[in-house]
Amino acid sequence: MRSALNVCLALATALLLTACAQTGPETTPGAPSPAASDRVGHGGPVRDHAGFIDALRARGLTVQVGGPAEQPFLRGKGTQLRVSGAGIPASEIQSYNYDQAELGSDAARAVAEDTAQIGADGNPATTKIMWVAPPHLYRAERLVVIYTGSDPKVQQLLSELLGPQFAGE
Repeated sequence: MRSALNVCLALATALLLTACAQTGPETTPGAPSPAASDRVGHGGPVRDHAGFIDALRARGLTVQVGGPAEQPFLRGKGTQLRVSGAGIPASEIQSYNYDQAELGSDAARAVAEDTAQIGADGNPATTKIMWVAPPHLYRAERLVVIYTGSDPKVQQLLSELLGPQFAGE
């Protein structure tokens, strides 16, 4: 009985280690990027913060998750990201995830309401923000992403993953 239990434990441990070692499809830094129609994260289109990080990493980028980010005109939970690699210079990006449970309301509607009050220049209707660099704002379902900078490679990457920017310079 005891040796059968040991065999079962050894098999369970081996299966667990095998499952934990699987990291998903291999990506080669510098490999061609998927077409805009192939925007994926978590197995589908980028819809939220986790899917956004997955999609960045699938492109061979290094993503360092930093502390919280906050913009008074956005209700989503903000996170600072530092993205680099695969021909993209080190860049600071803010990712705002709109989670229905955290908001206590319809996340898609909250994103639509928050982004509707942002002007074409990237400023909310009631406030003028002194951005440190030109702002570029993107959205995808339950996600708003802000990149302040002027690198065309970063802007192209974000457009490919999230669609064209909805506000900013």
